[in-house]
Amino acid sequence: MLKRVDERRIKTHHNYTAEEAAQRLGVHPQTIHLWEKKGLKPIDDRRPRLYRGHDIRVHIKTVRQSQKQPCGEGEMYCLKCRSPRRPAFNIVEFHECSNGATGNLRALCNTCTSVMNQRASDRTRIIFERLYTVEYR
Repeated sequence: MLKRVDERRIKTHHNYTAEEAAQRLGVHPQTIHLWEKKGLKPIDDRRPRLYRGHDIRVHIKTVRQSQKQPCGEGEMYCLKCRSPRRPAFNIVEFHECSNGATGNLRALCNTCTSVMNQRASDRTRIIFERLYTVEYR
């Protein structure tokens, strides 16, 4: 799993050694070498290995995008399971916000029974009303 790094710290038009890139990103230099095994391409085979800033940024964005798990219709993301899940017992609570247009959905995970939360617009609330029993709080 990719540690939360800010790829904007890497300049696109600069070249970096593993140590320089690691220092800028706040990770261990060995992490950069592991990224090489997972697809990050060095400029050439000479030592010290040099990496293009653009290639580092693209690699970080690609790995981050591949780890995303978008929720389907009627699903909420469970932080404990680390995946989208359906609410347990087909019951969802809706807590309306002060602006009246949005609210928070709260339900139990059907796998681990931990609490799942999701910010919801009217459109999302209507989808959940169609699929589950929604209790207003």
